[in-house]
Parts: sequence; structure tokens; C-alpha cells
Amino acid sequence: MDSSSLLAAAVAASFIVHPSIAADDLLQEVVVTAMPIEAASGDLTQPVSVMTGDELHIRMAPSLGETLAQEPGVSSTFYGPAASRPVIRGLGGDRVQVLADGLAALDVSGLSEDHAVAIEPALAEQIEVVRGPATLLYGSGAAGGIVNVVTARLHDERRTGIGGIAEARGNSALDERALAGRIDAGLGDFVLHVDGAWRNTEDFAIP
Repeated sequence: MDSSSLLAAAVAASFIVHPSIAADDLLQEVVVTAMPIEAASGDLTQPVSVMTGDELHIRMAPSLGETLAQEPGVSSTFYGPAASRPVIRGLGGDRVQVLADGLAALDVSGLSEDHAVAIEPALAEQIEVVRGPATLLYGSGAAGGIVNVVTARLHDERRTGIGGIAEARGNSALDERALAGRIDAGLGDFVLHVDGAWRNTEDFAIP
């Protein structure tokens, strides 16, 4: 038997003796994940939280900051039961823009955090929290994040008939009494919206 035949026999024997070792070394577990709903690439990089429906009503609090205090990365300044502004990732004040239907709230809570935000959470249909690079779309001043409160003041569709909501809230720890409500009426191309809120609180009572 010549040298070439011996070499071929040795190579064949190595594959026969150690087939399992070679397979384990070459085949590794591969995990493939995918989103069940199609999403744009920009949506994957924008950390956005939307609070609406039953979740919004369950977490409802006297102030906007306390309503969002349980969201990931969000806390509140909490200057009493009525004055509480959102703090996103440790940034607050003017670095967190508070919007109502995409427009600035135009209150003094950004300059002095012991003032209340001029938006009633009980009248909101949904609250959106935007963090990260997506906040640059709203200007360079929103380094911390964006809180957008969506209300029914600006209707996006034609409505017919009369409808509305009403809410009464109380809290024994701070002697809170609050009322809020709105009425929407539509006739042809015209829509009428009326809303209002009243709230009265005292200091916290600690036994």
C-alpha cells in the first residue's frame, strides 16, 4: 500500500471515529426573533409610552406628575398634592416640555416647579411620553422628554349628537374634592366642546 492510500484511510477513519464531536462543534443553536406587526425602523428607536383607556383612569391622580409617576423612567417633583410636574430620566423643568394636543401648555410650572401644570388629567383621552432622540423633533429645549396630553378640544372627525363624560374624585388623606367633565355636541360641520374642572385640597394628614 503506497503512502497516498494510507493517508486517505487515516482521514476516513478520523471522520468515522469522531462524527459526534465534529457535529457538535459545527452546529450551534440559532435563535430568530421577529415582530408580529410590521413597524417602521424609526419606531424601533423611539421609546414612546402611551397611557389611555382603563389604564389612564386607574392611574388618575390630582396632578399630571403623579399620574405618570409609575411609568418607567418617570418621576414627579411633588410640591404638595396639587403641584407635581413630570421628571423624565432625572431631568425636569423646561427640559421636559408639557404639551396639550401638541401645543405648549404655556404655564409657569417649568420656571417654578411649585406651580401646578395648567392641564387637568381627568379631561385627557390619552397621555403620551416621548424619550430619547425623538424629542429633538420638538426643539432643542426638550432634552429630557415630551409629555403630550391629548384631549377632545380639537376634534379630528365629524361628530353627531351630544355626548360627554363626568368624574368626581375624593381623597381622605388630603381632604381632596374634585369634579371634572366635558360635553361634545355636533351638528353638521360644526362641533361644540365645553369642559371644566374644579379641585380643592388641603395639606396631607399623617397620623
